[in-house]
Amino acid sequence: MLGTTYWDWFTQHGDPSAERSFFGVIPAYPVFMFIGVAVTILLAVIRFKQKGVPLRELELAIFITVPPGVLGASLFGKMFIPNMVWYRTFFFWEPGMSLFGCLLLGMTAGFVWFYLRSKKTQISMWVYADCIIPNILIGQAIGRWGNLFNHEIMGQEVSYEQLSWLPEWIKNKLFYFPNLSEFHLTGDWWNHLESLPDGAKDILKKDIVYHQPLFLYESVANIFIWVLITFGVENIGRIFSKPKPWDLQPKGYPGWYNKQFKTLKETDLVDVQTQLPVKYKHVKVQTETGEEIEIKLGFYQAWNKAYYWYVPSEEATRKIENKEIEQQNTLEVGLKNLKKLKANHKLKMLKIKTDYKHKLNNQPTKSAKYADLVKVKQKTEREEDIQFSNKKQEIYNLIGDWTRVFKGKPTSRELELIHNPNQYLVIRSGVSTGCYIVGYLILRIVLETQRKLEELFIQNSLILDFMVLALILLAGIAIIIMAQWIAPYRYREVHWLYEKSY
Repeated sequence: MLGTTYWDWFTQHGDPSAERSFFGVIPAYPVFMFIGVAVTILLAVIRFKQKGVPLRELELAIFITVPPGVLGASLFGKMFIPNMVWYRTFFFWEPGMSLFGCLLLGMTAGFVWFYLRSKKTQISMWVYADCIIPNILIGQAIGRWGNLFNHEIMGQEVSYEQLSWLPEWIKNKLFYFPNLSEFHLTGDWWNHLESLPDGAKDILKKDIVYHQPLFLYESVANIFIWVLITFGVENIGRIFSKPKPWDLQPKGYPGWYNKQFKTLKETDLVDVQTQLPVKYKHVKVQTETGEEIEIKLGFYQAWNKAYYWYVPSEEATRKIENKEIEQQNTLEVGLKNLKKLKANHKLKMLKIKTDYKHKLNNQPTKSAKYADLVKVKQKTEREEDIQFSNKKQEIYNLIGDWTRVFKGKPTSRELELIHNPNQYLVIRSGVSTGCYIVGYLILRIVLETQRKLEELFIQNSLILDFMVLALILLAGIAIIIMAQWIAPYRYREVHWLYEKSY
């Protein structure tokens, strides 16, 4: 056990900044940050491979998103610290890093990059997000261990004995260093404790106050949420879908999950058209006529065959594609005509104004002729406005007004129907991203009640802090709703990759 007072600690260990480093040389926090980022990228690569998404965009995104993310974490974490020298807000290896600052700048850069690239690759933004964002939880879990070395992100006060369940190297760091800034100590003052002012001595001779390892709780909880999203949320459809593929077509999906056919003769198999060849496992089965070779299908392969790799007829796809092309052409022509109509209307109104200005200037302002000209001018303008409005409405009847953005694409629902004709319950791309936000925000709100005011997301402002966190939580819920129940029926197009290729 350490000495019972801060004085004892400084007598034994000296320089407190050495606590933040490995072997007193390498700052621990940036090491954990680097490992966290590296593991997040590695997991993202695995997800890209699983979904068959090219890695080129991810490779470039690393250099586009990581630097702004680190910068945002340092700026947002330090800019509200009292008496902080401005240039030290860029020192990311020092205590005071904001996760939300990291996500704000890093995700903004990532969104712009992947949005622009998605137009070229025809891979939905939701797909990129699901491959990357949930894995940030593991990076957060690793990065939180840097807080241990910085003696920060701790909870309620506890006795040293209450931390007996933790190893010595953890619990001996679970305290905040006393604030001695008012004494303006310089140099290696820890080597000259007896020379310190009496006020500083009084503080240092107090008992060390230990705290709950809040960083550890968050680290473990982050891993749990990641497991829940990766292996739970993404499999909800496979587990709970009603109907299931093998209930509708038992001879199409032989396997342990199939009540009628655990295995099946290859000649009896009912097949469907898929993007990739379905891999069946050949097994030996004992029958009345002797040993025979039959096939069976793994659980995930069954779902690949039924939905994720299922390809509708080429005729149905081409029909929708032709509709999309026709609608796009109509929209482009309509917008072009609308732009031309507005320009012509503006010129006509300007001409009316100019013509009548000249005529009115030649008449006394109080004359009857002047009054008649004003009435004619107003009538002409009204007629032009009515004509313009009617023509504009004709165009809007064809292409829709500004609300067409919210109405989406007319073919999306039809496209969804041909790709999921049996209406299986499917977790859509984008839901995992929303679950990351919801899961982490719930965790953060719970843990925020245990943090020091200066360690809140919005430092020293508890009410504002919870209001902002609640808004972010609602945004996460909105993303889940949009991704699962709105986007698939309004904003999907032929030849794009979502949770499956369309």
